[in-house]
Amino acid sequence: LPGELYLSGDCLARGYFHKPELTKENFVSNPFASGQRMYRTGDIAQWLSDGNIEFLGRRDHQVKIRGFRIELGEVQYHILEHSKIKEVVVIVRRGTAKQDPDLCAFLVSHKPVTGDQIRKHLLKRVPDYMIPSHFINLEEVPLTPNGKIDINALEEWPIEINLTKEYEAPGNHIERTIIKIWSEVFALNGSIGINHNFFDLGGHSLLAINIIHKIHKELEVEVPILVFFQKPVVKQLAKYVKGSETRTKPSIKRVEIRDHYPASPAQTRAFIIEQYDDQTAVNNQPLILRVEGNVNRKKIDGLFIQLVNRHESLRTAFEIDGLELVQKVYEKVEFKMDYIAVPKDEISVLINDFIRPFSLETAPLLRVRLVKLSKHDHLLMIDLHHIIADGKSIEILMKEFSSLYNGETLPELNVQYKDYVMWHADLMNSETVKKQKQYWLNEFKGGVPKLNLPFNSARADNEVYDAKCTYIRLDKDFVHQLEEVARERQATLFMILLTAYYTLLYKYTGQHEITVGYPIEGRPHADLQNVIGMFINVIALKGNPTDNKTFEEFLSEIKGKTLKAHENQLIQFDDLVKELKIKRGDSMNLLYNTIFMFFNVDIGNIQLQDLKLTRLEVDKNIEINDILIEAVWTKSGIKLNIEYNANLFKQETMHEFKQNFVRVLEAVLKNPEVRLKEIEIMKNM
Repeated sequence: LPGELYLSGDCLARGYFHKPELTKENFVSNPFASGQRMYRTGDIAQWLSDGNIEFLGRRDHQVKIRGFRIELGEVQYHILEHSKIKEVVVIVRRGTAKQDPDLCAFLVSHKPVTGDQIRKHLLKRVPDYMIPSHFINLEEVPLTPNGKIDINALEEWPIEINLTKEYEAPGNHIERTIIKIWSEVFALNGSIGINHNFFDLGGHSLLAINIIHKIHKELEVEVPILVFFQKPVVKQLAKYVKGSETRTKPSIKRVEIRDHYPASPAQTRAFIIEQYDDQTAVNNQPLILRVEGNVNRKKIDGLFIQLVNRHESLRTAFEIDGLELVQKVYEKVEFKMDYIAVPKDEISVLINDFIRPFSLETAPLLRVRLVKLSKHDHLLMIDLHHIIADGKSIEILMKEFSSLYNGETLPELNVQYKDYVMWHADLMNSETVKKQKQYWLNEFKGGVPKLNLPFNSARADNEVYDAKCTYIRLDKDFVHQLEEVARERQATLFMILLTAYYTLLYKYTGQHEITVGYPIEGRPHADLQNVIGMFINVIALKGNPTDNKTFEEFLSEIKGKTLKAHENQLIQFDDLVKELKIKRGDSMNLLYNTIFMFFNVDIGNIQLQDLKLTRLEVDKNIEINDILIEAVWTKSGIKLNIEYNANLFKQETMHEFKQNFVRVLEAVLKNPEVRLKEIEIMKNM
């Protein structure tokens, strides 16, 4: 090969196992063409790195982890130097529950070998950032029918955890309990030690809340989320729990059967929004799934009947009793899945027809339709009213549907939504809630700042909300980099995105006080984690951007505020409006006129025994806001859906707005310590 060496994709993707002495003459004779000898990628790379020849490798095998460029072939080469290793494949992947990118090494060995042994071997040869987080032993590397490595199979392989922290076993009951909880929540097999860090595992605020609930249930100690973020290591957290008072949260009791029950504040809020225009589907929660495989129509219908019988919210209707909204829970309701067959070119019309207003006086506020497109291609269309289900509820619905379809038995529900409503009403009179109320009154003691967005058109009296949508995607590599910025600052991806959104609003308005609404799960008790219902609450969070603050400083402030907001989340949005004596003006939501939502659960693909379900994207009106951003995490990155009031903003304005959001994020990745005044955006409005 005169002056250049080209390696095939297979040569880069997997190591070869004969280890010859490499000389320049070996390469001139072109053993690859003659087939006489096979060389390992790593050996060739080493020879090339000595300056013998310029290496032209495949770019898709160079990856970026924690800001460092890494050649996967080089990592493979050093692992293959271990005497027990026969074959290795290194890829970048995410764990089941985590979101940070990691190197993952799949090993085929001559003799039994542990991940710790390989890690110690690598520590003598490469920087720590090149050491895989996971080592998985295989009997053989899976191949496709074409004889190539089956990367898809490796990406779905169960992970046995072997993190970079030196393992230290738990020494007491509290540490063992916390480790057990972490293993369940992160869905990772293997040994989590007391030195492992929540953020190294890929933790985020929703997982933190889940862990906090489980700690309270098993150890009867309440861990404030702010404390959890300050003590993210198992050993630190266990020490805090050990030194805390045992405190049992009031249990949720089943209430007696009545003709009707009070509606929750969240349900009342959804009802009021509906009254502005009951002919729109603003409160609908549609889920459209493409179903591939041999569909059993009768079975699917039967499973939804089981779910309706299981969850009281799916058998609930609403009416006005005097001046109060009440919910009526029926013991039984008539439910039947619709079934039709249509040509594929009628799908969009069909979806628009399916997503239509509900009558809140008639249960169930759920409709399901199965659409046959061809023998093995169907649509499963599901729509629920927001008054009976939030985003978490849809996740629960599909998780339980999948379990039932696969023949699993669901655990009994200890409580239903109406039991929560009565429990929550009693809780509102507690000292805890009084303290939380005072926190929010202090936050807004100077008044509620009005966000002065530069509209293209003036707001009209009695304005009808005209929702339009646009979106932009952040690819996987871009999101990985954002996650690394967050991880290094013990923050979450949500906190990074929210801080960037405040920054964008500041660049448009120049205001030093900006309030953004964002929804929180609103399930303050462990018994509520599998209940379908409208639990979601909305936090009105005030940020204070200034020119001379660095993004890193501003992120720290927003992180602190979001954690404090979670600590004080029992106060309902509507109660806060009343306490602050805010009169309805030209903002539909009173405390904010923009909202930021983040979903890090991807219901994109569901694999059943003999069916594959893939989610289709549907435009929908989620809330009544001037601008709403919905950040949805998927395996391929993040999709930013931007809903806006078309009566106020032109389409080209919002196109520029979304591009500017990306510009803010790009500036942060370039330098997290950039001052806000140095971040540049385009403003042609």
